[in-house]
Amino acid sequence: MADKLHKAIRTLSIEDDDPITLPDDPRFRVLDENAISILGRLLNPEAQNMARMIDFMPRAWRLYNRVRGIALSRDRFQFIFQRE
Repeated sequence: MADKLHKAIRTLSIEDDDPITLPDDPRFRVLDENAISILGRLLNPEAQNMARMIDFMPRAWRLYNRVRGIALSRDRFQFIFQRE
């Protein structure tokens, strides 16, 4: 199941309107681990610097040590927050 979710995340595009449905299964921990996270993508990865964006956004949000940014691919990222 986790492989399907990762594949769905990798194939997201700006035109996608259908939500990703996660199974309601206690063994499926991705839901719990990512309950307070944001997934996104760079709209122009040739001109935008992923590392700089991941470094800048926690400062812009003033959440200096309460959010962790991860580059999932060349143009996709995730921010995981410690709390809401």
